[in-house]
Amino acid sequence: MDEYASVTIVMKVVWEQIKILTKLLIVIKVAEDKILFGLYNLGRCYLDGIGVEKDENKALGIFKELAKQEYLYAQLQLADVIIMENE
Repeated sequence: MDEYASVTIVMKVVWEQIKILTKLLIVIKVAEDKILFGLYNLGRCYLDGIGVEKDENKALGIFKELAKQEYLYAQLQLADVIIMENE
């Protein structure tokens, strides 16, 4: 086997590993997004008293933590609460 063939085989193996790692990273990102979405919904439940006793402080605490993680919906929810408090 010549050097070119060896390099080609190695590159194919590396490429397959890159594809597998890329898929794994996508799965991890989706899982993280679902966790954040679930926490956001928990915050909404506390904010509105859906299935739990209404507790705006717990809701805001959840939204603040999610906002720190740059979760857009939580950031918007916090902005909404701030606007409503200042009216």
